[in-house]
Amino acid sequence: MKDKFLQLHLLFAYGPSILNRDDQGRHKTAMVGGVERLRYSSQCAKRAWRTSDLFKTTVEGHVGIRTRYLYQGIIDHLVSNAIAVEKDAKKVAFEIAARWAKAQDAADDAPDGEGAASGEADASSAEATAETKGKKKAASKKAKATEPTQVLFLFSDSEWKKVLAVAEELVLKKRKDVALSDFLDGNATTAVDVALWGRMLAQNHRYTVTASCAVSHAITTHKALVEDDYFSACDDCADLGGEVGAGASHIDTKSFGAGVYYQYVCLNRAQLLESLGGDTDLANLAIAGLIKTVTQVTPTAGQSTHAHATRAAYVLAEIGDAQPRSLAAAFTRPVRGGDALADSVTALTNWRTKLDALDGQCWSRDAVRDATRSEPIGSLGALIDLGQITPAESV
Repeated sequence: MKDKFLQLHLLFAYGPSILNRDDQGRHKTAMVGGVERLRYSSQCAKRAWRTSDLFKTTVEGHVGIRTRYLYQGIIDHLVSNAIAVEKDAKKVAFEIAARWAKAQDAADDAPDGEGAASGEADASSAEATAETKGKKKAASKKAKATEPTQVLFLFSDSEWKKVLAVAEELVLKKRKDVALSDFLDGNATTAVDVALWGRMLAQNHRYTVTASCAVSHAITTHKALVEDDYFSACDDCADLGGEVGAGASHIDTKSFGAGVYYQYVCLNRAQLLESLGGDTDLANLAIAGLIKTVTQVTPTAGQSTHAHATRAAYVLAEIGDAQPRSLAAAFTRPVRGGDALADSVTALTNWRTKLDALDGQCWSRDAVRDATRSEPIGSLGALIDLGQITPAESV
């Protein structure tokens, strides 16, 4: 494919907010260039993007379901639609979920009694000792007492429908057994989020989808400190407790920070098209959804108390075939001065110019959407147009 890579360089300006917490409940940070920066993770950003109404609306329902509750989902579907009573629904749900749980321990794509799928058998399983086999049987019996152990997995929209259809067929005695291939699509998918950010089934790579989109952690372009917000809450009915004249009924602190963040997104358009089964229209829908979402959707943590919803102040989009590169090094020396946003744009563009002069351009075309100028330039539509795959490129 010509112009294989689409790269997005984004700058966001956030007021006081807590975008992503660490294990202590404080805003995440990173040491860069010898100073502390505020940070939010790529996982945090991707979760906000794929669950946003904007993303779901743009890609017209081609969004997967990420869950570990396959067992309960089947039961709820069969019972709520009066397809089966709870007892029969649990039996069918267990049969499917057990097959799914087994796939996470060994590469097995055949119904029970038929052995592993050709070429996918787990060699170590065949050589297991009698002691190991005994432990596995004991664990299996323990699991059957409740429900099969499951792991968090991203099912495509079509796969989830297949799971429910298989469950219905089992209840109605239209099928006798289940294989993974009955409800998993393989390496090609119809779910845009699966194609963009991938998924893995460690013991059966036939159903692994390679991520086409890489996302960096976002960091402030300047030194930024985590601050503490002291707050109190008053009881509207303190007199009921004999606390007339009392002050706060609750006191606590929460951390927050503010700053200009840089984030880098790199999309392999060829991989995206392959993961979507060669469907150019769906790939372009995915690209439009990605660009709209990453420029307009922000992390959701603390939204009700900080109202930090913002949009990218600056976006540089590049498209080309050469090895991609982040421009995060532009901020190794922290931006200083009174206008961190404008100075960040200058630092980013200057660093890009230097790299291009040294190594040659890694891009053939670009587009800029810049709200930091006195006269804004570019548009969201121009970014989307740049990223679209043409019929000639998809050949």
